[in-house]
Amino acid sequence: MESSDAAAGLLCTNCGTSHSLSATATRCPSCDGALIVSYNYDDINVEEITNFSPATMWGFDQLLPATAGAAVSMSEGNTPMIECPDAATELGVEELYIKDEAQLPTGTFQDRGFAVTVSALASTDITDVALPSTGAAGQSAAAYAARADLDAHVFQPSRADFISQAMTNVHDADLNVVKGRYQDAVKTYSDTATTAGWHPLAPFATPYRIAGVKTIIFEILDDLDWSAPDVVVLPEGSGLLTYAIYRGIVDMQQLGLIDEPPALLLAQPTDCAPLAEAIQSDEPVTQWTHPDTICGELEVSDPDEGEIVTDAVHATNGIGATAGDKPSLGTACWLAANDGVELRLGGAVGLQSLFNASSTAQINDAEQVVVLNTGSAIRDADLIRSHLMSTEWDRMPTPVSES
Repeated sequence: MESSDAAAGLLCTNCGTSHSLSATATRCPSCDGALIVSYNYDDINVEEITNFSPATMWGFDQLLPATAGAAVSMSEGNTPMIECPDAATELGVEELYIKDEAQLPTGTFQDRGFAVTVSALASTDITDVALPSTGAAGQSAAAYAARADLDAHVFQPSRADFISQAMTNVHDADLNVVKGRYQDAVKTYSDTATTAGWHPLAPFATPYRIAGVKTIIFEILDDLDWSAPDVVVLPEGSGLLTYAIYRGIVDMQQLGLIDEPPALLLAQPTDCAPLAEAIQSDEPVTQWTHPDTICGELEVSDPDEGEIVTDAVHATNGIGATAGDKPSLGTACWLAANDGVELRLGGAVGLQSLFNASSTAQINDAEQVVVLNTGSAIRDADLIRSHLMSTEWDRMPTPVSES
């Protein structure tokens, strides 16, 4: 791997042990904790970061493990921040933006993480990669594996959305549809991939997915003239998105580009919310016994690294919040009909959770809020339109708090 000058090595998030930078790194060899890339911040040219807006996320390669010149890329990054004045008015804040990750190559924020991951692996003798996925991550991994001439093995639950399953096939990956829910796919993946010796790309199985996803916060700050918003809303399943954004915030603080972090609002569906509930109760994360949400992309009932994720939210004075399926569907319809923005159902869970948390101090005092749209609404179009056509639907009601 052609590493950036500032990439110093790998650091375990559990035991704190430092390790040499390795393209094929998975988890900590000392304790099996999740690894992250560490940086020599003194070697970073801050003016180079702040004086221009990069055309892709690789413009921030000083803070990535791999250089832009060695990237296996499809021009990912630089997704738009779309101002939503109607939603801002309803929430009672001055500015509300949607960071729209639908406009990435495969229509999901996951493209960022896999671009960095396969860029690291491209110079190694790894031939096969594998991961479990609720849907979109499998498609994204398949696309980037194809571009890097790797064979991908994807394990998705039978309830994963059709587009993600179909396009995983189209990218010539080995698609394994597992009967049941995501945790069933995880078990089959674990049993099969370990025996086969495939390189793991599951959430937190490689430090490089985190490294790529954190570029979202760099772009948000760049779009806001290097001023942190008050709140960033993150729809969450495994916790990788939230933890990656937190690592990006730490980078920005270490470089002196921001002082106080934005409060992170971790949003989950009401009927599968192990991370949000743990944050609210300030208790350890426990497995969600009976997950039952139509938002399949966020239905991760037993996240692997729950503690570092909840600690990250607490470190930003953030909160956990939830949203019901029907209110989230209604909010997706409302935003499309008013501000014109199409949200994937995960993004709608984020926006509805924000409305549900509007009475908290973090939201009540906020002036500028950014909500992450995780991916393309096309994946959930049938669900969203079905709600629009249901007899329960009151045409375009204003989103309100469920509490």
